[in-house]
Amino acid sequence: MNNKLLPLARKGTTAAIVMLIFGVLLLSTVQAAANVTSIAFSVGSWVQKADMPTPRDLMAAVAFNDRIVVIGGSSASGPLDTVEIYWPSTDTWTIGRPMPAPKAIAGGVRIGDLIYVVGTDQRLFAYDPQTDSWTEKASVPVPLNAEFGIATVGCKLYVGIGQPYESPVIYVYDPISNAWESKTPAPVTRSISSFAVLNGIIYVFGGGEPRPDPGPTEIKRVDAYDPIADSWTINALPSLAIRRGHLSRVSPVLGQYIFIIGGWNGFTALSAVEVFDGSAWVFDAPMYPARYNMATTALNGRIYVFGGNWGGWGGHWMSITQEYIPAEPLMEPPSEDCPLFREISIDIKPGSFPNSINPKSRGKIPVAILSSPDFNAPDEVDRTSLTFGATGNEASLAFCKSSSKDINDDGLPDLLCHFYTQKAGFQPGDTEGILKGKTVAGIPFIGSDSVRIVPCRKCSTK
Repeated sequence: MNNKLLPLARKGTTAAIVMLIFGVLLLSTVQAAANVTSIAFSVGSWVQKADMPTPRDLMAAVAFNDRIVVIGGSSASGPLDTVEIYWPSTDTWTIGRPMPAPKAIAGGVRIGDLIYVVGTDQRLFAYDPQTDSWTEKASVPVPLNAEFGIATVGCKLYVGIGQPYESPVIYVYDPISNAWESKTPAPVTRSISSFAVLNGIIYVFGGGEPRPDPGPTEIKRVDAYDPIADSWTINALPSLAIRRGHLSRVSPVLGQYIFIIGGWNGFTALSAVEVFDGSAWVFDAPMYPARYNMATTALNGRIYVFGGNWGGWGGHWMSITQEYIPAEPLMEPPSEDCPLFREISIDIKPGSFPNSINPKSRGKIPVAILSSPDFNAPDEVDRTSLTFGATGNEASLAFCKSSSKDINDDGLPDLLCHFYTQKAGFQPGDTEGILKGKTVAGIPFIGSDSVRIVPCRKCSTK
């Protein structure tokens, strides 16, 4: 399969040849269907919804609470930074703040309260739907200028890329450390068109693989990557009935079913939908019109398909929105409960225990921010961001020492800061003090230590 633009029949092609081609395609599809094991599966249905404001393909679509955020992609005007938000409950669209830069190919996932978007170039953007704001994160190690799969497992972002004659490589991004890491390459050559996550395993679909004659071909094989073991399984599931490429970067899952929707088979756009139920692939209700390079996602037990392209060489961008309704109640896997902060270690009132605090004292509370092998507190902490107290949100900072000191004798430099006691908001019965802040790179962190609230005997006036 060529990751470049797709072929278009010449204008002089006769109707007879066109009919012959479509006849061959229909026959091959029927023969492929006959090879799929027939098992009980209740076929769902499709409903057309309000069109996207912007016709496009190759965009990201990410479900977030009660909405779906559609981001970037390509249209007649070129690469897009466009953000449009679909509200299924009212079947309406609103406009979001554009991305900091356009992405001709975009893929996105939700991690915690943010949507992470990659594609085309090496820049990683994070979108906060609740504040309609963007931030830029650490760049992807390589450009994503062709098909790729994207997924989230264990509160981390996984991107799989590769060309038909290369071994796919997995890159994983950790939002807490704001860093990328490369993982074990696949032991085969193929490109990747889509990821689907089921029970913590990333399944790999679509793309191209080598063939004896010149040029790659769309692929049926389904491989899998285990993020915990950092290992690959080739032919992890039975092969698809139809060769496919140019799928959505994310293929949806409802219940224990994986849905592979539309795409390109090397000759034409596809409407066929294949569903894996744990033992075999079966055909579900087809999606019309046929298309490829659309975006799919699941929300509240429904699958939504946005836009795409229907013709060779591209250029036939679509604004269509469709909703798939399963015949039986099914739900998408729940979003992971991802931490918003990096966990660090602190020592309240170093050298004393218990850490007694009198809330009425006019003095200050010393708090040591302890370094670790991958966290240098004096160099990495943004001192202006520090808050400390009963909830960790109290603006109680007095000052931080300009010089570092190894407070816990582990050979690493630590940072000592002082906080106004009365501004820390401690009350009788509190047992924990919490410190929050950000690194100079903007990564939130949190730390806590025990406290004992004591009455005032002779409160300091300092």
